[in-house]
Amino acid sequence: MTEQSNVINGTVEAVVYRNDANSYTILDVYSEERKEVVTVVGIMPFVGEGEAVEVRGEWVFHPEYGKQFRADSFEKRLPQDTNAILKYLSSGIIKGIGPKTAAKIVEKYGAETLDVMSEHPDWIAEFKGITARKALEISEQVRQQTTFYKLFDFCRDRLPMTVALRIHNAYGDKAIEVMKSNPYKLCSEIDGFTFAAADAIAVEGGYDPEGRERVFGATVQVLKLACESGGHAGLPVKTVITEVAELINVDAKNVAEFEKEFALCGEIGYLKREDGALLYLNEFLAAEKAIARQLHHLDGSCVRYDLTDMEAMLRRVEIESGIEFAEQQRKAIFTAAFSGVTVVTGGPGTGKTTIIKALMRIYESMGCDVALAAPTGRAAKRMSEATSHEAKTIHRLLEVEYCDDDGGASFFARNERNLLDEDIIIIDEASMIDMFLLNSLLRAIRPGARFVMIGDCDQLPSVGAGNVLQDIIDSDAFSVVKLTQVFRQGKESLIVTNAHKINHGEKPVLDKHDMDFFFMRRESSESIVNTLTDLCVNRLPKTYGASVFDRIQVITPTKKGGAGTESLNRILQQILNPASAEKAEKKHGEVTFRVCDKVMQVRNNYDLMWLEGGKERFGIYNGDIGVIKKIVDNKSHMVIDFEGREVQYPFDSLADLEHAYAITVHKSQGSEYPIVVMPITDFPPMLMTRNLIYTAVTRAKSMAVLVGRESALMQMVENKQKSVRHTGLKTLLEAVNA
Repeated sequence: MTEQSNVINGTVEAVVYRNDANSYTILDVYSEERKEVVTVVGIMPFVGEGEAVEVRGEWVFHPEYGKQFRADSFEKRLPQDTNAILKYLSSGIIKGIGPKTAAKIVEKYGAETLDVMSEHPDWIAEFKGITARKALEISEQVRQQTTFYKLFDFCRDRLPMTVALRIHNAYGDKAIEVMKSNPYKLCSEIDGFTFAAADAIAVEGGYDPEGRERVFGATVQVLKLACESGGHAGLPVKTVITEVAELINVDAKNVAEFEKEFALCGEIGYLKREDGALLYLNEFLAAEKAIARQLHHLDGSCVRYDLTDMEAMLRRVEIESGIEFAEQQRKAIFTAAFSGVTVVTGGPGTGKTTIIKALMRIYESMGCDVALAAPTGRAAKRMSEATSHEAKTIHRLLEVEYCDDDGGASFFARNERNLLDEDIIIIDEASMIDMFLLNSLLRAIRPGARFVMIGDCDQLPSVGAGNVLQDIIDSDAFSVVKLTQVFRQGKESLIVTNAHKINHGEKPVLDKHDMDFFFMRRESSESIVNTLTDLCVNRLPKTYGASVFDRIQVITPTKKGGAGTESLNRILQQILNPASAEKAEKKHGEVTFRVCDKVMQVRNNYDLMWLEGGKERFGIYNGDIGVIKKIVDNKSHMVIDFEGREVQYPFDSLADLEHAYAITVHKSQGSEYPIVVMPITDFPPMLMTRNLIYTAVTRAKSMAVLVGRESALMQMVENKQKSVRHTGLKTLLEAVNA
């Protein structure tokens, strides 16, 4: 076998490492052709010593561990001769069978041992120490492995091994049968199982290309993509029909008939609205309906306080704090005290934090418990610093937990069966909350408690699906207070002044050089990037002692292009954290992660564990930023410090990790950075909007530096169009309120 060969055939000599959660495995395999032991790494479930394997992949070289063979796919053959079977069973791969018991069983049944264990558990129960129940468990393990490898054979060249593993976990020995009977069913049930994969299996099975199952699979695909990429809760019926017809090349009239049938049968959600009916994935429609019910129930179940008493308490707070509340602030405080559900919205400098602190003082003086929370760790930390009270992420408030007995699933311990104890729940940065997180939160708030959402409705909507804050405001179903007055401290900040000018479509002040907002005019794309890089690497660190690793954050509207995150991250990584013999690396696709890199989590992962005060906590969330501390290749993980939460981050989750020297404006939501640096150039038209540049500027706490073309900046300021999000929450809230 040559060094370039991409197949290894051999026998497993040892299982060096196995991650039971994701089946990442490191094997020592004796290659029959090479006549030597080869290190093989990859996703390889149920592999044990003594088994014959064929692994397909590629050779890689690790600076510490040397040459390894990285598996892309593999197949194994259960051991056939008695010696191999004995080694296999003695390895511990079958729980409940140790070396001594394995020796006794193999001595009696020889080469037929595995067949006996699978088909005749009662025979295994005859051995000392094996009960009838334990024998059944052993038999099931052997059968599982057999069915799994049949599934793996079926999925080879069709699906990644990780997806095959999810299918096996979901359907067990029925997996192949389910895929053959209706592969499109898996599009809505298995993460990572694409419509293209279903289509390939269906073609082999002779499915009707214009049949019901295929149209349904395509419908799920279209709705999934709309939710994931556009944040939509559902899509207009006509849009779904058009996109499905184009995807599978089927006549739109036939698709329309099927869509009507799907809706009538309840396979696809349907909601009638004044501005056009929507089709939904069922879980999305269920979430919006639940939010509407729960909000109205909360609003109607709270005890109304005497406003005379509230006036006295508010006056006492004014005396104690030395603050005289403005009319809008007083209105917000009284409204939150009188209503079960309240929304307070306003831009920077309008006193939202002052209102939170006043509400806390009033309710605590009444003996009430108050919970402060925000969607992200950074927003919660900022809320804590501003109020001098503990604020939690919403996930932590709901006590996200990890269940080992349910395939590694996570869940919120706080829910309708275990309600939150607090009397008032105050949520900051509410524009960031997506529909599923809000649904989970509302389920956990006890009837009679008050719910206050505070945020800026002019910012970009949540990264996740839905547009809940704007929909709640637009429904007119609940008390809403809009703050417009900018207070003295805000007026002294050009960041605040320009943010409000931008929000009103006015030209921001660009020529003052002695405040906290700077515009550096550059025309060419090259000069924009060069200036931005120089600011981050030289000028800002030299003048202010700031660093991209702590106080400076580059934000940009897009991922692509010369001023996008992908390009800027490559440039900044190369300069700020160059390759070094002392720094381990891990390549994932086209991206190289390196020790000391600044990184961001781009998808909620409730399973990642970290310690706090010696107690296990779970969850690293979309938008969390950290620094890579260590790369442990032989155990297939890296250690990342997410602002004090140290996590062992598995390599198989690297698709959820990006460099964070530069991040998108969307990913910056809910966060505030001492210094924000942003390129301004001709971005794709859908990103040249007022609310995007407004959101970007309001992320800066002490300094905002914009670099680029004034004409591009004004194009964004003058474009008040917002990207449309198709949701039904406003309609549902109005219906319940009617």
